Amino acid sequence: MKLLLILASILIGVSIIGFSNSFAISPNQCSEYIPQPVINPESNMLFYVTLPSISDLSQTIIAANGFNINERSELLTISTPFASVDVNTDSNIVYVASSKKIQTFDGISFEKIYDKKIDIIPSGIWIDSRNLVYVSGFYTLSLHVFDEFGNPKLKTLDFEEIIVDVGFDPDTNRVFVITQEIQISHDPPPTKGQVVILNAKTNEIVDTIDIEGALTRILVNPNTNLAYLLRADSKSIMVIDKNNSLSENIELEFIPTSMTLNPIKNEIYLLNCEDSFISVFDTSMKKETARLEIKKQTPSFSANGIVYNEKTDQIFVTDFYSGLVDVIKQEEFPNNSVMEKIIQSPLKQIHSGITRDKVTCKEGLGLIFKSSDNSPACVKPTSIQKLIERGWAKSE
Repeated sequence: MKLLLILASILIGVSIIGFSNSFAISPNQCSEYIPQPVINPESNMLFYVTLPSISDLSQTIIAANGFNINERSELLTISTPFASVDVNTDSNIVYVASSKKIQTFDGISFEKIYDKKIDIIPSGIWIDSRNLVYVSGFYTLSLHVFDEFGNPKLKTLDFEEIIVDVGFDPDTNRVFVITQEIQISHDPPPTKGQVVILNAKTNEIVDTIDIEGALTRILVNPNTNLAYLLRADSKSIMVIDKNNSLSENIELEFIPTSMTLNPIKNEIYLLNCEDSFISVFDTSMKKETARLEIKKQTPSFSANGIVYNEKTDQIFVTDFYSGLVDVIKQEEFPNNSVMEKIIQSPLKQIHSGITRDKVTCKEGLGLIFKSSDNSPACVKPTSIQKLIERGWAKSE
C-alpha cells in the first residue's frame, strides 16, 4: 500500500494532475498523495519518507522505534522528489524505490543488503505476501513485478493512467491497482479513475472498474476480502466486494486523507489532516463510531500519514515535512479526552439494525417512545414526564 506518487506534482506544483508548473508554489500539507508510513508489527519499527527541505527536494527515509518514537535513525537520503518505502514483514527487509534503483536494508541493523538498478524512475513500491515486489513507473505509466531480490522483471503491465496505489488480497489471489487520469490543467481536478484487478498468480488483468473522481488510496481487509477506496473529492468510502463489484458508497462527514486497518476489530482508522483527528470506522456497522484527537507535536504539525500496529495496539501518525510522529495507544481510547463518541439519531440507529431497546442517546438526553408509532426519540430529561402526560410519548 505504501505510497508514492507524483510527489513532485503534489509538493512543488509540477504540471501534472491539476497543479501549477510554478516551482514557487507552497506545498500542500494535507495532500492525499503523500507517501505513507509502513511498519513491521513484530519489531514495531516504523519506516517513512520525509521531505526536510522543499528547496532541494531531497528526501530522507526514517526508521523509528515504535516503543520509543524519539529513537530515530536516517536510513537513507535521496536527492530526488520520488521515493517510496515498504517492508517485508516476514523477512524484515526494508525496500526503498528511487532514482532508478531498488535498495534494501536489514530492518533491525539498517545495513544495506543490495542495490539494484532498474530501467524506470519508480514512483511507488509495494511488497505482497508472496515476497513479490511491485514497482510503479512514473513516466512510463507502468507496473513492474520483481522477485524479492530485485532480479530481472517477472512482468510488466502498461497503463494509460498514473498508478496511485496497490493493494493485495491473498485469500482471493487479487491484486488491486488504482489509477488516475493525467490532468495538466489546475482546474478542474481529475474526474476519472480506475481499479484494475490482477490475478496474483499470473499478474494478468482479470477485471476493471471505472470510477468517477480522483482515487487516492485502496485498503483490503483480509478477514472479509472487501477492498475500501478513498477519493480526494468525496466525503465517502467505497467498497469493492469479492465479486469485483462496487457494492457500496458509504457517506462520511469529511474527506479522509488516508487510512489504515485494525484487522482484529475490523475497524478502519480514517485520517483527517485538515482538522487533525482520526475517525474510527466500524466496517461491520458501516459507520463512524468515534473520533480520536491527534496531539500535534508542534503548532505546524501536519498529520498526513497513518499506520496501525495490531501487535502493540498503536496508531502512528506522521508528518511528511517535519518527520515528527504522534503515537496513540489503543488503551487510551475509552479513558482519554482523545475519545469523542459519535452517536447517530435514533432513526438512523434503527435503520442500521439496532433494536429499539438498544438505541443510545447523546449525553444529557433521555430515551422515550412515541405513542403514535412506537418510534424512539431522544429528549431532555425535564421534558420526559410532560410528554408522557400529554400522551405524546410513553416510557418503557
